Amino acid sequence: MSLFQFVNYYSSIFYIAFFKGKKLMIWFKSRSVTKDPNEEKVYSRWEQDFHQADIPNIGLYDEDLEIDGRMHRVLLLEETRVLGEHRVLLLEETRVLREHRVLLLEETRVLREHRVLLLEETRVLGETPHGGAGDPIPVHLQSGESKPSCLCEG
Repeated sequence: MSLFQFVNYYSSIFYIAFFKGKKLMIWFKSRSVTKDPNEEKVYSRWEQDFHQADIPNIGLYDEDLEIDGRMHRVLLLEETRVLGEHRVLLLEETRVLREHRVLLLEETRVLREHRVLLLEETRVLGETPHGGAGDPIPVHLQSGESKPSCLCEG
């Protein structure tokens, strides 16, 4: 089955390359201008115009390469500029996140100090584990532990 698919898929390419290509080459050779002035052939106007000037084989290849090079440089510069802007934004976000982390750590430290002061006040006043306002004191504060109850500290 794969052989049939291969032949079906590539048959037109082989036909054009080998059979039609030879016929085209024979036709082009028969239509080419000869350098012999004694030989008379009738050429159409476009064929006479076509053979007036020799065109180099390269054509506009050098100019195309130059334009391609310029376009690539422009694109690279633009991409570099955009990536630089993204880098600046990422650095700014990183700075802001670090500031938030410092603030969270400071708030955690302040909360620990308040817990310690609350425990100390509770011991000094000799109150029961329930505060005077009816709010229960958390269990970890009753045991004298001063670690935070969240995982926000790194």
